[in-house]
Amino acid sequence: NLGKLDDAASTSDFARQLDTADRFINSHAAKYLIRSGRIEQGREVASIFAREGRNTDPFVQLREMQCRWFELECAKSYLMKGDVGNALVHVCFLLPCSSRFELLIVDDASFLVVVTNLHATKNFYDQIIKDQFDFHMYCMRKATLRSYIDLLKYEDNAYKHHHYISAAQLACRMYSDLHDHPFGTAQQREEQEKLASMSESERKKYLSKQRKAARKACSTATTQQQKDDKQQQQQSDGKKPNRQEWNPQELVNSKEPLEQAMSFLQPLLEFLHDGDVEPLLEDAFDVLLRRKRPLLLMKILKIMQTRKQQVPRHVFLLCLLKFLSYYQSEAASMNTVIKELIDEDLIDLTENTSKEDFLKQLGDLAKGSLVAHLYLSMAQHYGKEKSTIKLFETIRAFIESCSSVSLQEAQSVWLRMRNAQDVSDQEKRILSEQLATLFPNASLFKM
Repeated sequence: NLGKLDDAASTSDFARQLDTADRFINSHAAKYLIRSGRIEQGREVASIFAREGRNTDPFVQLREMQCRWFELECAKSYLMKGDVGNALVHVCFLLPCSSRFELLIVDDASFLVVVTNLHATKNFYDQIIKDQFDFHMYCMRKATLRSYIDLLKYEDNAYKHHHYISAAQLACRMYSDLHDHPFGTAQQREEQEKLASMSESERKKYLSKQRKAARKACSTATTQQQKDDKQQQQQSDGKKPNRQEWNPQELVNSKEPLEQAMSFLQPLLEFLHDGDVEPLLEDAFDVLLRRKRPLLLMKILKIMQTRKQQVPRHVFLLCLLKFLSYYQSEAASMNTVIKELIDEDLIDLTENTSKEDFLKQLGDLAKGSLVAHLYLSMAQHYGKEKSTIKLFETIRAFIESCSSVSLQEAQSVWLRMRNAQDVSDQEKRILSEQLATLFPNASLFKM
């Protein structure tokens, strides 16, 4: 609660060492080690109780056992470190087969790690869908129909598991950001500004140096990949491991990030009216807004309105203001029937309240809340150029003027802002230092 993740992890690991045969304490220690950013140490602790008897990597065994909490904790930890590439790979292991499409501070290397983790997590649900067909044939042979009916009931609600909802939420948010600002946007802009300030001879020398560094990095990566492939072949006794791998570089540079986001979101669209999906609604709205799906957007807004206790008011107001701006610009080109349906629902949704009045309501909420102030700034700068930089400036000004910022709000804002692709690391570092000064005991705001 104080943000002292390092101390919590060390204490949990000390408790684990008091009874090394306790699986629960072992998992608890691994979870907090990963949360504190000590991912490699957390992997080692988690692999202590991995299956023995085969000369394979314990980390691979954890994935074969479909340890979902482990993949999700790795994804979140990589996201806090800014390693977006590998985080997406971990969450990918949770994506179901039925919804698969063919196919956040960040520097270029670290962004890849978060993406990789998310795509690792979704594969677990992929295996759940595939395995049911084997179980179907078994039940038909053995006549265990009751067990098969239980399986079918579980399959109907498998995607509502909180692990999958969390994975889908992270994936939708990151892929929406990648759609707006492709990977490395800020770095590319800084590179262009740096080249523009150089003389012709300095520019040639600098580019030559960059090409040499790129060739060296490529050669090193190729050599390491060959070593890993050889090691995996030796561990599997010459048999190729039957598991899917994802390339972080390809994931973050996807040409269709919204399609990737929909592969996570699609299985949950039919459960939007059910409980436990409220944390996903905002990020699902952002994906569908970019895909221009007005009827689904209206559906989400109506669900938000009916669940006022579960959905914060500032979240509903921001989504509503975004939809009103979208509808104002797109209404002329919409299908007549769709337009009539939206006009009918908007009367009940807005109660003849104007955009200015909704913005004023959001402003009243923002007076004493850092998160609500962020949402107000997002609403004010929605659709404008360099809006993310203005968000940083607004948040820093609010922190300086407000003395009642909670650690939970500060963490929420920081995790949302630190993975912005169109803002330089220097801007992010200023905000992280400001938050670290405000909460000196917390280890959450490190870069």
